[in-house]
Amino acid sequence: MTATEHLLTCLAEECGEVMQNATKSLRFGLADRNVLDPTGPTNRERLVDEPNDLMGVADMLADRGMIPKNWRDQEKQDAKRHEVAKFMDYAASVGALQITSSPQHLARGADLAGKKPVSFGPDQDRRALSNERTP
Repeated sequence: MTATEHLLTCLAEECGEVMQNATKSLRFGLADRNVLDPTGPTNRERLVDEPNDLMGVADMLADRGMIPKNWRDQEKQDAKRHEVAKFMDYAASVGALQITSSPQHLARGADLAGKKPVSFGPDQDRRALSNERTP
């Protein structure tokens, strides 16, 4: 195995750990602790730790020139926040999500380059968000 393969394997493993902690948080709650380690970190703490581990491996890839050194991109992160907020808004509009505050509130704190939140009614189609074509 090469160093690239090793680091990419580590990156994939860290992605899996982020996913695992997100699903455990859904199943057992953010304040829950592993029943086998009742004094260990909460799911909330793990949700902070694991993405940081993932970013650490990504930084190692950058240190070795496998990805650009400036791989972190605030504009892309802001765009993702905006996209997730739009789909949350859509999910709420079709009754699949109960939210107590505006999904756009979740995208705040960053300049979204003038992008306006999209709101969908029951008769509108989510394909408008992704430019999907109907068959």
